[in-house]
Amino acid sequence: MRTRFLSKLTNGEIEDYLDHNDLIYIPVGVTETHGALPVDAETVLAEAVALKMAEASEVLLP
Repeated sequence: MRTRFLSKLTNGEIEDYLDHNDLIYIPVGVTETHGALPVDAETVLAEAVALKMAEASEVLLP
């Protein structure tokens, strides 16, 4: 599969995926103040971990 992001796939690619799988990982991270870090620091980390998991297990991300 050329990408793990559901939003970047065509309808046909999604149908092919769903013929064999029914899992989609949904990364969740909070948005809060972290001093000098951006407020989405935890969300970025959650998305990075979810992407590694999706690549390793051939699952999609939203």
